[in-house]
Amino acid sequence: MKIDELDILFLGMVYFPEQESEVFAKALGPVTTAANGLQWNLIQGLDENNERPVKIISALSIGSYPKHYKDLFVNETCFSHAKNSKDVSVGFTNVFIWQHLSKYLSIKPHLKKWAADGNRKKVIIAYGLNDLFVLCLRFIKRIAPEITTCIIVPDLPASIYNSKKVPLVYRIANKIDELIVMDNLNSIDKYVLLTAQMKDILGIERNYVVVEGVATSINLPTKEKSKYDNVKEIVYAGSLTMKYGVLELIEAFKKIAKDNYRLIVCGDGEAKSRIISEATNDKRIIYKGQLKRDEVLEVQRRATVLINPRQNIVEYVKYSFPSKNLEYLSAGKCVIGYKLDGIPAEYDQYMFYPRDNSIKALAETIQEVCEKDADFLFKFGQRAREFVMTEKNSTVQARKILDLCRE
Repeated sequence: MKIDELDILFLGMVYFPEQESEVFAKALGPVTTAANGLQWNLIQGLDENNERPVKIISALSIGSYPKHYKDLFVNETCFSHAKNSKDVSVGFTNVFIWQHLSKYLSIKPHLKKWAADGNRKKVIIAYGLNDLFVLCLRFIKRIAPEITTCIIVPDLPASIYNSKKVPLVYRIANKIDELIVMDNLNSIDKYVLLTAQMKDILGIERNYVVVEGVATSINLPTKEKSKYDNVKEIVYAGSLTMKYGVLELIEAFKKIAKDNYRLIVCGDGEAKSRIISEATNDKRIIYKGQLKRDEVLEVQRRATVLINPRQNIVEYVKYSFPSKNLEYLSAGKCVIGYKLDGIPAEYDQYMFYPRDNSIKALAETIQEVCEKDADFLFKFGQRAREFVMTEKNSTVQARKILDLCRE
């Protein structure tokens, strides 16, 4: 049931559909398609649960100029994601370190105007526990303490995951980010966590809800696909970051000595050159590069199985629920992935887990699942899709957030 009591501002890092082609054309590295998709799903759910659409203030999540993005200056642009909505993508100077301060200075006037406009109960929901958005919430609390501040925590501060492999300048920047965040948590009224374990790091006992992510509406696969009996397509679509296990996936696939198997990799990141090299040496490996979201969804829809190779071997996985898993399950396909500590037990009957965290176990599970008959694969995938589309859809998940904010 919709409510008409909240004036909601969504502070995020989305790119609007009109910006998508430009962002992809100017990006010189990975584009955060998964985070963008999750934010839009949440926005859709918030709109579905409220009489008036949310107002979006977006600060594009792009790499800095000149190494990671072609533009030094990003212009402010106004959009309307729904009828009667007045949204803005703020402008900023796109230079490393300065980027966040520039975004903050651009966001502040919009926050001030929104806070002073109207007399409805106001809620600001920010996506991302970072210094920029935490400072924005602190600003709101200073000018309008009665406004409810809520933050969605897809990841904990980056310094928690730092290793010596991360360049020193980034480790310092991440540590400063963490200090700012942890010093200003008193500006946050409500938390939306992706895993229950996150509360232990943040030191919170109440005023939170766990929302792993949002199921994605994807065109249903057709049952009549001869590929189940011929070519087996194993698809990975996501960041090509080494800590996510993409190179281990390559090694697991190479252990499968079957000519009719194909490993399709979509994305960009630090492991890109290695994957291109592996694809040159093994023609069964197909690298498609960074694709737009609708293109990724189409690749997933045509797959035999979808795979998430992130291993359960480091502590940070208990503080993360891969949004990729929900997107995969939404596609109505069989999903293979290691059993991560951050994955609730309710998902266990809808995924295939390797018996342990080894590469060998992953290879064995891929082959075991791919060799099952077409009818089993179809029914298993559809049952998993029905679960997430019923229990984890945008309306259900956003309602949990709004119920929290109304408390």
